[in-house]
This record gives sequence, structure tokens and C-alpha cells, in this order.
Amino acid sequence: MTLLSNGGKSDVKQEDAFPVGLRGFESPPPHHYIEPPVLPSEIAARILEHALWMRREGYRPPTIRAAAKTLKAVGRQCNILKPEEFKNYLARANYTENRRDKILGDLTRFYKWLGVDFYRPLSRRVETLPFIPLVT
Repeated sequence: MTLLSNGGKSDVKQEDAFPVGLRGFESPPPHHYIEPPVLPSEIAARILEHALWMRREGYRPPTIRAAAKTLKAVGRQCNILKPEEFKNYLARANYTENRRDKILGDLTRFYKWLGVDFYRPLSRRVETLPFIPLVT
């Protein structure tokens, strides 16, 4: 048993001292943490170029922001530079009909800008009535 000196204070036994940060147990890893998908740099660069093209073509800033946000979100899930891979993803994804139509509109414009042949799958807009709260 070795005694450690604390500069004139009380002596501490080495067996009784724990290393810093270790208290005799280890915390388990979190059960709910899922690594967020990362947007590949090649896709991010193409989305930025497309957003700049939209700006030069006169699209309004909210339209450009919404389109870029949509392209980034889908680009994290699949390779949007390959239309067939995107179509496979969209067939499996769980989107409402209006969201699916918005995604298809943004990607149709993106593929047209890229010069890639893209045949838009069938989709339709669903008109819904606005929510009007009843006063009682």
C-alpha cells in the first residue's frame, strides 16, 4: 500500500483513490440516439449552384430557401443526382400527397437545370379546407 502526499494535507491511500472521471461504473450508451444523416459535399455543392441559378432567374428568396431546404432534406436520405434512386426513395417514403407534389416540383426543376432526363411520377394536389375555430 502506497501513501500519496497532498502537500502537507491528509494522506490518501492509492487503493482508495479512483482515477478522475471513473467512479466504479460506466454509463450505458443512450438508447434513443441515432446518428443524423449527413449531406454529401457533392450534392450540397450542386444544391448551392442551383439556388444561385434560381436567384439569377428571378425566383423570390422564400421560394429559393424552400426549394434548397427540400433538396437538402431529400439529399440526406438518397442520392438526388441519380433520378432512379430518388424515385425509389420517394416510393418508400411516407409523405402526404401535397408534400410529395412539392418535392417532385422542386426536383423536376433541379433535374431540368442539371439537364437530366426525368419523368415525373404521378402526383396530385389535394385541396383541403382551412381550419376555422368555432367560438362557443
